Amino acid sequence: MRIYLKLFFIISIVSAVTSCKKKEDILEQTKIPGRLIAFKIESKNNAAYIQSDLYGMTGDNEIKIDVPNGINYSSLVATFSFEGAKVEVNGVNQVSEKTVNDFSKPLIYKVTGSDGTVGSYTITINKVDDVGLKFSSFYILKSYNDKISNDIQFSVVNDTLTGDFSGYVKSFKPTFVTSAVDVRVGNEKQYSNISTLDLTRVINYTLTSPTGQKKDVVVKLNYKNIPHLYINTAGKQPIISQDDYLTADLDIVGNQDYAGFKATTKVKGRGNSTWSYDKKPYRLKLDKKVSIFGMREGKDYVLLANYLDPTLMLNATALNVGKLLNMPYTNNIVAVDVTINGVDMGNYMLTEQIEVSSSRINIEDGGKLLELDSYFDEDYKFYSNGYGLPVNIKYPKLTNQSEVVAIKSDFQIMENLVKASSFPNNNYADYIDLNELANYLLVTNLICNIEIGHPKSVYMFKPKNGKYTAGPLWDYDWAFSFDGGGTYFTSASTSMFYTEGAGKNFFSRFFLDPNFKTIYKQKWLAFKATKFPALLSYVDTYSATIKASHAYDQTLWRTGQLDISSYTQSLKNWLNGRATYMDNYVASF
Repeated sequence: MRIYLKLFFIISIVSAVTSCKKKEDILEQTKIPGRLIAFKIESKNNAAYIQSDLYGMTGDNEIKIDVPNGINYSSLVATFSFEGAKVEVNGVNQVSEKTVNDFSKPLIYKVTGSDGTVGSYTITINKVDDVGLKFSSFYILKSYNDKISNDIQFSVVNDTLTGDFSGYVKSFKPTFVTSAVDVRVGNEKQYSNISTLDLTRVINYTLTSPTGQKKDVVVKLNYKNIPHLYINTAGKQPIISQDDYLTADLDIVGNQDYAGFKATTKVKGRGNSTWSYDKKPYRLKLDKKVSIFGMREGKDYVLLANYLDPTLMLNATALNVGKLLNMPYTNNIVAVDVTINGVDMGNYMLTEQIEVSSSRINIEDGGKLLELDSYFDEDYKFYSNGYGLPVNIKYPKLTNQSEVVAIKSDFQIMENLVKASSFPNNNYADYIDLNELANYLLVTNLICNIEIGHPKSVYMFKPKNGKYTAGPLWDYDWAFSFDGGGTYFTSASTSMFYTEGAGKNFFSRFFLDPNFKTIYKQKWLAFKATKFPALLSYVDTYSATIKASHAYDQTLWRTGQLDISSYTQSLKNWLNGRATYMDNYVASF
């Protein structure tokens, strides 16, 4: 019996000990360390700042949240779940979806566990670009824009997208990809591949991201065209007079080679026969002297329409010969597009007005500028006695007819010696610059300017106490073997003296002088060997420069004509043929 009681007692003690051990284990298990389980910033609790939830990326006691730039970080409410007794920040108890904190600096969330331990979690805001505030890609695709031949891709620099385009299309349907929930230009909602925009102006897109942030993104299409002159007359008055100027605003949109320019100007029509054509030439008179595109400074500039010339290159080519020969005061030419009062006029050549000034033809101190022209339309003019040359006095500016006498008398000294029976064995070369005359007639012959025969647009200047000098070069609409009916390059062997008239009689006279012929021949052979390739290269360059402008000009004035490549080849072929003609021309000298 005693044995049984002892055994029961032992079993009871063991059972009691075991029972106590289990209670201790249960109590130990209920003591849990503090731990953050999840952390985010919900839009429903931060509607003033974000429109979508922002989730934390958890690490070892660190949680990072990517928050778009531009959000107010100082007053955000966090949503979190945890294990433990409580959560505190700087000793302040935290309630999920309630407590407001300043997250502009890292915050340490302390989670106290039921076991009394404290787990620390550093919450850091990682400022990132809002993916909804940018275009992932931006294109103008030919599949949605049938007037372009190649896709246009835009590059991104900061908040500006830039694309390049050569052509005259104004409106496009852009293709874009973005995470923005709303894309607008002004108040108009934009849709990829659908919305049409005029990209001749800079476009400001406003993007709204899923977080509610807004940002302007600039889209700019660089027209890789020649400079564009926008002329707007006061009250949009039409330019109908060659005599009366209209006041106008001039806005020149430049390109990669030439800076833009704005000015107030006056504008009127110009030209003789060219004024009668549909596409008209113009003269600009700015309010003050300026240098446009690096040209010689002045107030007066000319816009050549080149209506007869289907290549739109011939005047530029002719003047380039003068440049290659270093002829004094040869004009500069820059191809431009022109719009007048909102109407596109097509391709023009901007050049200096031929005039006497310190920066143009620098002979103000007692010099003379004359134009031999059968139109004979200046206020002060005379016919020469020897050859009946129609001499228009461009400078000096005269006030009465009596002042013409002295100018004519001076001209007659030179002309009389040229016409004299003693020519060329007299001192005529003391009165006219034979080197520059040879250059002038070399240009005239190479490009076959038959208007010298009349003569028309033949300038001569004379510095004080100097010699008469042929030039500057001007007006080659009727050169390059023009048949008068719209066709150029008809023959490479037409004589420059094809046209009968006072001009032919006067200028052909110089080829009776063996000395002059020697000068002429030497100049041609040197030009052919060293400069002629540069002339052909210039034609190629100018052609490439105006390619898009030429095509657009044809849509305005010459529908159905050849493209610029064909005209370029025709011009070069003709020049090569003309060079052969010139070789033969001087061979007998």
